[in-house]
Amino acid sequence: MLVTAGWANLILALIYYMTDVKKIEFGSIFRYAGANAIVIYFLSSFISKVMGQIQIGDTSLHGWLFQTVYVHDFLALETSSLLYGLSVVLFYSLVGYILYQKKIFIKV
Repeated sequence: MLVTAGWANLILALIYYMTDVKKIEFGSIFRYAGANAIVIYFLSSFISKVMGQIQIGDTSLHGWLFQTVYVHDFLALETSSLLYGLSVVLFYSLVGYILYQKKIFIKV
């Protein structure tokens, strides 16, 4: 725990130095996702549960989508899984970006 906390503090200090001291702009994707974090979290949970409940043959929509779109003979299963995960993150980042651009901020 102490090692993880130490690394987190070092990374936080580096981010502080780059953004506030050197005025380097980066990480705007975190702003987009963070502005509606609750909405994106709820939406991801809801979509995941719905995709798990919809059956296509003997598998769920989630499994069918993974097997149909991401699994290929020329890719390792781990690479396919990584691509699937990255596309999910990209999708929810895009949702956050669209909400941010339309100035829609939902707060609890």
